[in-house]
Amino acid sequence: MFKSYVESLFKSPGKRIKSLAKILFFILCGVSVISVIIAATDIAEIEPLQGFIYCVIGVILSVIVSWVSTIMIYAFGDICENVETIKTELKSQNNDTQQSGAAGVENYSSCQNLQNRE
Repeated sequence: MFKSYVESLFKSPGKRIKSLAKILFFILCGVSVISVIIAATDIAEIEPLQGFIYCVIGVILSVIVSWVSTIMIYAFGDICENVETIKTELKSQNNDTQQSGAAGVENYSSCQNLQNRE
């Protein structure tokens, strides 16, 4: 039971990495936006307009930085998923080729047998 659970954990890593990147993006956005708002309110007590400007710029930059930091993880998950798809397609093509190749060998050998009989 434990072995099958562990094997299922690593069955499709591409999808899991992409999901992890999405979750990480929202966590990073939330933490950074909250920290920017807290810092901006401290500045706003002294200079209200400057605090508002810092808050807006900080929120925009924090979302952009969160996106940039997680887009690489998401892209890696997408690459893993695509490689898995390519691998299954190549296996199916290889199986088709082997089956048609075996049929071709049988046809060739039966032709050889007919020629030997004549």
